[in-house]
Amino acid sequence: MGRMVKENKFQTKLKKILESQCAFIINQHGHMMQRSGIPDLQIIHRRWHGFLELKVGKNKPSDIQKSVAAAIELRGVPVYVLRCVERPIDSGLCGYNLTLEDFEGKVIRRCFRLDSLLNILAGLSPQLVGGFDNVD
Repeated sequence: MGRMVKENKFQTKLKKILESQCAFIINQHGHMMQRSGIPDLQIIHRRWHGFLELKVGKNKPSDIQKSVAAAIELRGVPVYVLRCVERPIDSGLCGYNLTLEDFEGKVIRRCFRLDSLLNILAGLSPQLVGGFDNVD
């Protein structure tokens, strides 16, 4: 049987794995001096950069999170919701039941290994090459 994963534990595990793959992570801590609705993590890696909003269970993005995500995407930076539903006890990396979603809840990809997330993200998003967009 599975158990619910707490968002902060999920975030800690995800950050460790991404950092082990040479990603630079900026953790957005919500506080009074910060704009509301900023996604949880900004990920900077040579193969992908963008934002992830982490959700567990059936939690949904708020209207302000949707608005901020749309504003970020309008500027050419990808933003996804990474949802962790449950995991078997003592499952290690393989036991995550993850979905990568847009901010309306549409599932884009399913993922069962946190260590494959960067590959999935890199395959979804066109990125800058040499600092410039690929423009014909």
